[in-house]
Amino acid sequence: MPSAPKSAGPRAPAPARREDEWWRVSLTVAVDALELTTAIFEQVTPAGVVVDWPFQQGEDFGEVTLGGDAGAGGALGPRVCCYVPASQLSDARALLRALLERAGRGAEFAALEFDAQRRSDWETAFHRYLQPVRAGRLLVRPRPCAEVPQRGEIVVNLEPGLAFGTGGHPTTRMALAALERVIQPGDRVLDVGTGSGILACAAGKLGAASVHAFDIDPQAVEAARRNVALNGLENVEVRLADAPAVAELDGATPGDGDPYDVVVANISAGVIVTMLPALAANTRPGGHCLLGGIIAPRLPRVAAAVRATPLQQHEVYSDGEWRSISLTRAPRVR
Repeated sequence: MPSAPKSAGPRAPAPARREDEWWRVSLTVAVDALELTTAIFEQVTPAGVVVDWPFQQGEDFGEVTLGGDAGAGGALGPRVCCYVPASQLSDARALLRALLERAGRGAEFAALEFDAQRRSDWETAFHRYLQPVRAGRLLVRPRPCAEVPQRGEIVVNLEPGLAFGTGGHPTTRMALAALERVIQPGDRVLDVGTGSGILACAAGKLGAASVHAFDIDPQAVEAARRNVALNGLENVEVRLADAPAVAELDGATPGDGDPYDVVVANISAGVIVTMLPALAANTRPGGHCLLGGIIAPRLPRVAAAVRATPLQQHEVYSDGEWRSISLTRAPRVR
């Protein structure tokens, strides 16, 4: 087995604070390996996973094509990145090797890139690229953006931290638009895998009577709770759940066990397929179930899983390579 490569560039000078030392781990993959690679990276980082799509646009801002470096399988594809504290790098390397070998992709360990980083530097750079996002009546304003809302717009302020969900990703934009279409004042909403809490906050601002949100990532839960407080939402509650509880939705939410008017799960195709029976059970008859985070090649798999539930496909939405599905649960027959 080849040894892990060294950093692609010179290591930055040692920072004054040990907790500021991090390493970026990245791997370019084929599109059909994206979901598995992301799941593997999520198991080694406390700071979330970033997918960098090498899109290229013509000079006339017309057709957008996929370009960039070849993935591990020789195809052009996205780069998956995560950040690991320097104190955890040795353990992260060992875990990555084991997880890749278990998935039958051990040879890809040699293609991993490790680059020394200062957390303060990449957090600051990340915030410079945050832009306001509009979806229907919603205006998402990531700090420190000071976009002035237009008449009638509902503002969701956001301090994203390191959790997924700033509004700019296609999956998040589609989920926001779907919520804006279906939520009615007084609805009960369940947000599965809340990330930064952006969808939970949007639901609360759109008039939901109560929003129950949870995530298995403690850092995401912390970020989501900050954003709930930032928006002054007393109708939104965020809780931490472990993975088995999420899969079963058994005691994982702070609700009273009654089904919800709207269930939203903007996560990934594989997790959605696993959770679909529970998502359907938690959607009231006549209610809405909104699924996102689905890469286009995985859509047939999700659609097949939907057919085994009481959920009925209403609409499929597209944004680039990403898909979302709007479902309803059939009303009870009297």
